[in-house]
Amino acid sequence: MGSGPIPSWNFYTSKDYFLFDKPVYSSKFSAYSGVVSLEAGSSSYVQIQPRSSSYGLILREYNSTDYGNFEVTSAGLGIGYNTSDYNLLIRPNGSVGIGTSGTDGAKLSLKIGWGDWMQFQSISNTGYWGFHNNQGQKDFQIYYHKTDGTNIWPFAIRENGVIEVMSMGIGTANIPSDSKLAVDGKITCEEIEVKNVSADFVFDANYKLRSLKEVELFIKENGHLPDISPASETEKGVNLGEFNQTLLQKIEELTLYMIELKKEREELKSEIYLLKK
Repeated sequence: MGSGPIPSWNFYTSKDYFLFDKPVYSSKFSAYSGVVSLEAGSSSYVQIQPRSSSYGLILREYNSTDYGNFEVTSAGLGIGYNTSDYNLLIRPNGSVGIGTSGTDGAKLSLKIGWGDWMQFQSISNTGYWGFHNNQGQKDFQIYYHKTDGTNIWPFAIRENGVIEVMSMGIGTANIPSDSKLAVDGKITCEEIEVKNVSADFVFDANYKLRSLKEVELFIKENGHLPDISPASETEKGVNLGEFNQTLLQKIEELTLYMIELKKEREELKSEIYLLKK
């Protein structure tokens, strides 16, 4: 044949059956450079029609039991691997289902079972984000897998509806390192519960209560109550639990002052009564 190009070979027929004992719709069937091509004419198309209605086109690896299958049914175009069903379905309306038939009305439906993972490779290649459906804890988690092999789990939705986050910024990305939540704006809610707020140590017998004279002198010298931070510090923010505890401490001290003043008042009333007799 010389050193020229390897010629292709063709089958032409105008009959429905020719050699293959099946309808032939192709105008060209060729093998060239180790590649087999099935080519239709400009006004024709290639049709591969299986005898079984349960299967579509199956592509099998040589000398292997592994295969991929394409199925075209009224449900749409299904693509599968080692299954008579499909792993991915493209429906006639353009909806895509992965692991599901995608009949919920969404354009993209993804179904992951317990313990399955879905990953997104980061552009910087320093790690990747992913989703995990955890069977043991029955929750949905978002994680970040770092290149050193460790995982960070910044977000999870538990089975009971509880949402867990490592830290969150609402309206701001400036989250202090010692904070779990940063909000830029107004917070409206029905109830806030702050734990471990108590100042009952004021009523301990060994508590040293300042005299009102000492309190007066402290205010004159410092411009604020003892144990209360000055305005220059509170403008930066306060720890709500600690601040409420200090305010409760001052209220309990005021209660002790009132009790003491009431005793003095009763003593004065007694002295006045005796003087009037």
